[in-house]
Amino acid sequence: MKITIKSILCGVLLSSVIFSCKFENTNTNGTTGNSETTNTSDENLNSYVYSKYSNGTTLAGYTQTKWNAVNCHDPKLFQDTDGTYYVYATDASCGNIGNVGLHVRYSTDLINWKGSSSSAIAGYWDKSFIAWEDYTASSSEVKQNNSSYTAYTWAPTVIKQNGLYYMYHGVNATNAVKSGSTTSRWTSSITLAIASSAKGPFYPAEFISSYNADSDTDKNESDIVSIQDILENLNISYAQSFLVRYAAGGGSGTATTTSVTPTIDGAAVASPDYSKTNNNRFGCIDPEFVYDMSDGNLMTYTIGSNTCYAMIYGSWMNGISVVYVDSDSLKPVATEDFTDGNNNSISTGDELEMSLDEANYYAYPTSTSAYHLIGTRIAGGYSAGYEGAQLIYNSNTGYYYIFVSMGDLSYEYRVGVGRCKTIDGAYLDPSGKSMLLSNTSTDENYKNNYHAIGGKILGAVELNGEYSWRCPGGESIFRNSDGQIIIACHSRTNFQMGYYFYLQCRQMFFNEELWPVLNQNEYYNDYTDITTDGTEELSALSKSDIAGTYDTILTVRGAETSVPAIFGETLTAEYNTCDSTPTASKTMVISENGTVSGDNYSGTWTLASDGYTITINLKDSSGAALGTFKGYVLNAVDWARKGSVDRRTITFTTLCSNTAATEAGEYFWGNKQAD
Repeated sequence: MKITIKSILCGVLLSSVIFSCKFENTNTNGTTGNSETTNTSDENLNSYVYSKYSNGTTLAGYTQTKWNAVNCHDPKLFQDTDGTYYVYATDASCGNIGNVGLHVRYSTDLINWKGSSSSAIAGYWDKSFIAWEDYTASSSEVKQNNSSYTAYTWAPTVIKQNGLYYMYHGVNATNAVKSGSTTSRWTSSITLAIASSAKGPFYPAEFISSYNADSDTDKNESDIVSIQDILENLNISYAQSFLVRYAAGGGSGTATTTSVTPTIDGAAVASPDYSKTNNNRFGCIDPEFVYDMSDGNLMTYTIGSNTCYAMIYGSWMNGISVVYVDSDSLKPVATEDFTDGNNNSISTGDELEMSLDEANYYAYPTSTSAYHLIGTRIAGGYSAGYEGAQLIYNSNTGYYYIFVSMGDLSYEYRVGVGRCKTIDGAYLDPSGKSMLLSNTSTDENYKNNYHAIGGKILGAVELNGEYSWRCPGGESIFRNSDGQIIIACHSRTNFQMGYYFYLQCRQMFFNEELWPVLNQNEYYNDYTDITTDGTEELSALSKSDIAGTYDTILTVRGAETSVPAIFGETLTAEYNTCDSTPTASKTMVISENGTVSGDNYSGTWTLASDGYTITINLKDSSGAALGTFKGYVLNAVDWARKGSVDRRTITFTTLCSNTAATEAGEYFWGNKQAD
């Protein structure tokens, strides 16, 4: 199950001692040093590009202010009104040296990142979710390698409105099963926190509304009161902070207490009460709002008479769910009429002063399987490995797109995509398979075959002679103020130990068949004298510009398993072969005369009059048709090239969405080799 896998990871990250592992050293000018020589022939190329994946000094003594792109898990991208980019990330780090409560990074260029010395939560743990999760916490920031500190947070999302910053994030804890019990219990919750600054601290919503300046004392009292004043002027207050909670095992969870006594600063809090939840369905992690990528605005929906935002959440368990929150308060909203525990009538569209699972309990008190108020399932299911999802809309294409991270996050993670005209589904991948999984083994979308479903927009790859990586996922997608659509993810490498994970950002486009494609090279912002406006844009290239020898990747999907060869680790367990083993590049020659050739592929290619829209009619080396791939060709920077070589390249990125083709649903991309 999802929580088991991620708990194993976080348990290691939270309790182990500092590893003596390789780390990139940050110089006083903010760039990163390493043993390789910077290519001085290209003064415009940032030196960090050359050093990101190269070995440097050991980790000992480094603080999160100097992490840059390292130690970033489940990144959430956000851009403030002043143009500054922020990434909020799950509590995880190599050596467990970071402060708990969501790491914060910020940048002016999406390339160089500086870490905040404080976490986003900064010790503001709400007693209600301490009780729910059964964990111990401290109001002072505590390092992750303190084994007695069992609270941590995952996968946040942040929006800004009313001059405030609103964060929904998952709260999780290490729960020891009560001695003598034969039933395990897993709990998680998604909660709302609010800040006056993008860096935080983010205070639990309930904490803000209940704070009394006459009797309470807090070092940040003036900040808390200022947020209170804004909320009061909006006529908004919070009786609780939960969006939704999860408890698995024993139905309502009442029979599965643990040996943990929840505490904050050593003081016990009230025992958990699981009597009013029947959410035994969706794992309560990975919240995300739904945006329109055509303009970057949040999508709004009318539920009852209320204007709402849509959110998705969920994990392995029963898949990915869509719910709605009030667009002003961000409180959860009822999607059905019901009567609460005080015999009050709740109507569709009403803001709730309770979590969605509690509302679902009142509406369906005898059912532990009803979804209803806890959301509509749109992807995954039956304990298949879908998580870390993001749902976007593009009014220019008329489609919703669901992106999911899938598989074991240490060995076979990758990102799959499907689309639909309506928010509730059904979402189909580019080969026509449903992203909503089935429990019937004869179905094309059978749960055990989920690795074969979802267009493989990000996966493990290895280009010839380059640094390679595996397990990209935990994706975040947004449109920046310049109109670029950026996808961020974390990735592990195939040349360092698995507890290294890096932030990566790439630019997204939509091809003529209205599917997303990526510049598979990491984003770079300075193309002075190369593109029309000096940015990483689609701009006209000639056939002679494009012609050359390319290292290419044709994605591979399937349900087969094997024991992967992982750097520095000896494994015996099997993982999905297509996603745990990096897809190795194959060479292909693109000729100015409109042909492609070489030992691996043959075929033809055409360039549209705009100079960047490309179509490749791909065949194998024997001439058998593989598919028609459509996308773009553009200038790029290949960060993963080893040594002091020219990293500027030309790349193509395409997709075959003809469901009858041999390579239906596969992405095909490549980088032009350096001269």
